Amino acid sequence: MTQLEYKMLAKQLDKEIKLYKEQMLKLTPEEIYESFYQIHAHESIYNFLINDGLNYKRKDFAKEDIIEDLYYRFMKTEYDLTQDDLREFIYYDIQDRRTNQEM
Repeated sequence: MTQLEYKMLAKQLDKEIKLYKEQMLKLTPEEIYESFYQIHAHESIYNFLINDGLNYKRKDFAKEDIIEDLYYRFMKTEYDLTQDDLREFIYYDIQDRRTNQEM
């Protein structure tokens, strides 16, 4: 990914996580507590992409709702929210997307 593409990606990710936080803060304290894993997952995916985003191509991610898209895909797996697992998950998720686009 070029520096310009990364800057645009980071701007979009910042916007997405800000909106997500705003939505979560509208919940009751109990609902927030019950949503801990979901919140943690969104934050982890956001942080991973901010730190490693340059290593990928922009077209490898959804055009909109990047974090939410990856979150739902991630939840269908057995991976944990570690940097190594996120790296592996995203690698294989990208491979799957590329394979499906070629068909």
